[in-house]
Amino acid sequence: MAKRKENNNKSENNAIRKKIVLEEDPNNQKKVKIDKKEPIKEEKKVSDVAKKKIGKRKLCSYILLSLTFIITVILGILSIVHSSEDIHQLSIVVQSVLLMFFSFFFVLMGIYMDSKKGQNIVIVTAFLFSCFSGFQLLEQSGVIKLPIQDAVQNFTNRSLTEVMAWSSEHNVTVEQTYENSDSVEPYYIIRQDVQAGTLLKDVQVLTVTVSNGPDTTKQVIFPNMIGKDVDEVISFVESNYFTNVIIDFVKSDTPRDIVMEQDKSGQLARDEEIHITVSLGNEDLVPVSMENLVDRSFFIASTWLKRNGIAYEVVYEYSETIQKGYVMKQSIEAGNMVDPNQDTITLTISKGSKITAPNLLDMSAEEITAWVIEHNLKITFQDRYDDTIPLGKPIEVSCKEGDTLEEGMTITVTLSKGPLKMEDFKTVSDYRAWAEKYEIPFKEEAEFSDSIPVGGIIRMSHQVGETIKNGDTITITVSEGKQLEVPNLVGKTKSDAQKACSTAGVKCSFIYGGYTESTNKDVVIKQSRSSGSKITESSTVTVTLSSGIIEKVDVPNFKGQTKASVESQCNSLGITCTFNTESNFSTTPAGTVTGQSASGRMNKGSKITVTLSRGEAISYTVNIQATWFGTTYQETVNTLKSKLESACPGVTFIFKAKDVNEGAGMISSDSQIKAGNNTFKEGQTYTITVNR
Repeated sequence: MAKRKENNNKSENNAIRKKIVLEEDPNNQKKVKIDKKEPIKEEKKVSDVAKKKIGKRKLCSYILLSLTFIITVILGILSIVHSSEDIHQLSIVVQSVLLMFFSFFFVLMGIYMDSKKGQNIVIVTAFLFSCFSGFQLLEQSGVIKLPIQDAVQNFTNRSLTEVMAWSSEHNVTVEQTYENSDSVEPYYIIRQDVQAGTLLKDVQVLTVTVSNGPDTTKQVIFPNMIGKDVDEVISFVESNYFTNVIIDFVKSDTPRDIVMEQDKSGQLARDEEIHITVSLGNEDLVPVSMENLVDRSFFIASTWLKRNGIAYEVVYEYSETIQKGYVMKQSIEAGNMVDPNQDTITLTISKGSKITAPNLLDMSAEEITAWVIEHNLKITFQDRYDDTIPLGKPIEVSCKEGDTLEEGMTITVTLSKGPLKMEDFKTVSDYRAWAEKYEIPFKEEAEFSDSIPVGGIIRMSHQVGETIKNGDTITITVSEGKQLEVPNLVGKTKSDAQKACSTAGVKCSFIYGGYTESTNKDVVIKQSRSSGSKITESSTVTVTLSSGIIEKVDVPNFKGQTKASVESQCNSLGITCTFNTESNFSTTPAGTVTGQSASGRMNKGSKITVTLSRGEAISYTVNIQATWFGTTYQETVNTLKSKLESACPGVTFIFKAKDVNEGAGMISSDSQIKAGNNTFKEGQTYTITVNR
């Protein structure tokens, strides 16, 4: 067989190298054999060019195949790395591995396509591609279900009970905040702080905002309903959650059921009391068929009765089935005729369930939540560590077994986070924050240390990882740094004291303590820590320097001198003089010195107080004119007060009223001050009696 192949190849070569063709002679039109051997060299050249082109194409295809493989591998590795943050991690890993293997064999297929190996590689490549496609098909159709990583669900518009059950199953702490909502039912979730799909390994606490129902204090525009039908009012009140609208009906000439009066409109709180008056018409009231008011709100029930002119009474009872504020029963059954001129209806209104608290400490968090929601209560969860109560179990609740509760009350439940373990702390501030967060009693002790810097932790009474029992007090020993000894600085100059502090490693702060009798300026006269005392690295010694030796001055007696003269002398002497004026008048001219707090030899920079005379009181002569009197007591007083205070500064006037039958507004005949000329002295008080 090999021999036959060889012969075939030889014959093919001969056919290529030697071609005999028949061509017609144009002269005799006879066919002759022409041996065309000459073009063989040209054919060889064409063959070489073709080979070169084929080689270039193969090189390009190899490069593209290599790029395809590299890109696929990089994509696969990145997908596997990032899959740790995806709930479908296992599926992504399987698909990425299959795709990388497929890419590898696809490259081999391109390289060995013309050889016998290429056929086997094509089979493997096709198989891997089938596996990749088949895996995706089976997974998407649900035939294959690979495990997925736990992630946070979307709890929006789901009940709080579902959230608590999920949190217990996945050991996630749920914190709740309550918010009013017109669109989300009470005890259903409005929003959550952790995005749905977030892996649970990254979540410790999930905060959900729970609907508290409509906000009764919310401000809403209440339109002016005058002239509108009462049904329109009822519809608006219910759809906008107003809770305190009172509709009364009265007989009038206005068409029946038309609003006649409204006491408030505009921006109003939903729970604000609003009174609306509606016409009953002017016709006589006739018997009507009683409607079924059971399980309808008191607002709707009472409005229907008043709308038909029917008197009613209200009693309240607990109900396990009827919502609080809704009608439980009516004294006349639905369908019976009611005469508004004779009958009175008794409405029994639900007070809600009579709630008696069970022993919530024996219930799980999910059971407590379900019980709270069932009884229209509110719930707030807290948590803390406890070494005696198992994880997730209640430690304490805000109500005890047997307590009577009302709908809408909030129950606070504290759940156990299990035993608290001692952590490793690098700084005291981290430890304090941790201890305060978990309300752990602790005390701090201080110790010198050559190896632990100031503020570092030397040791703790509990080892890292040790369980902290209820009531334990943790003792932490804090480093005060190296122990330093304070040098003797008194008597040294500032520069020498600074060197001594630096040599001892002590922080020193310098201040001036004033002048002294004998110590020169910038010499230490005092230090805040005594020589030889032991201090920490963080401590600071305050060093007091002398401002210099005190200069003495002789202060004369200033009595009888003017203020300007004394001020000049005080400035020259270098002392501070403060001036006060006497409170009483005297014959001494105003501004003359009558006394001083000190005189004689004293330190420069001292302070003294100098007292000045107020002088004699000024006398004012005022003519109280008849035009200043009004027709009433108050009118006259206002005029006199204005005129006299303006004319007599420093004089005090008191006005008294005297009741009379006539002559109101005139100065009384028995007044100390009369109409006409009067003399008033500064500093004196005068009483004026005016008729009333």
